[in-house]
Amino acid sequence: MYIILTTFHTPPRHYNIIRSGIAYAYINSWNSVYSNNWCNNVSAQLHEIGHNIGLAHSNEGTTAYADQSGMMGFSYSQDDGPRMCFNAAKNYQLGWYSDKTKVISPGASTDNCFAGDLYGTAFYADAGAQTVGIKVNTDTSTDVYIMYNAKTGIQSGTVEGGNQVMVVTTGAEGNALIETTVGADVAEQPFPSVYVTVYEPDAETLIV
Repeated sequence: MYIILTTFHTPPRHYNIIRSGIAYAYINSWNSVYSNNWCNNVSAQLHEIGHNIGLAHSNEGTTAYADQSGMMGFSYSQDDGPRMCFNAAKNYQLGWYSDKTKVISPGASTDNCFAGDLYGTAFYADAGAQTVGIKVNTDTSTDVYIMYNAKTGIQSGTVEGGNQVMVVTTGAEGNALIETTVGADVAEQPFPSVYVTVYEPDAETLIV
């Protein structure tokens, strides 16, 4: 399937740009608008295209845009970088890597937990990479999404959490225009994969 998108480049004092900042885009639509030279910056382009394909912003704590592990946080004034893609919740929403994403509902039974190698998305095509994402169903409206942010390939320029396990939360089963929040990064490991265990010792605790 092909998607035709159109970008508009405006003078820096354009009315809508003054209201919205460096750029803006319409959700699930075909167009995006950029202020002046921001049309030359790949992170701004990918951020706004992310909106075109249905993605919301990625935050960190209470700080908007602060997830720097993927393109739905801050944009950068670089014409050829940083080289990175989206966080685990965005990947799930887009249906990317679905055949290598584990969905678990941890609880008292260890059968509903996860223990195994978690690979970076750059290794998705490798036959041995069986898991590149984990979705953890919870008893609330907010679920947890986990990925190993291996700093190589499509994530070689990630600004935050390189070679770390990234934990992200969002609602609506990851399938709606809801902002994601980076909750933690765990255990830096410069390898293609890390061994991860995910379990829930009680109703209020999730351990990664």
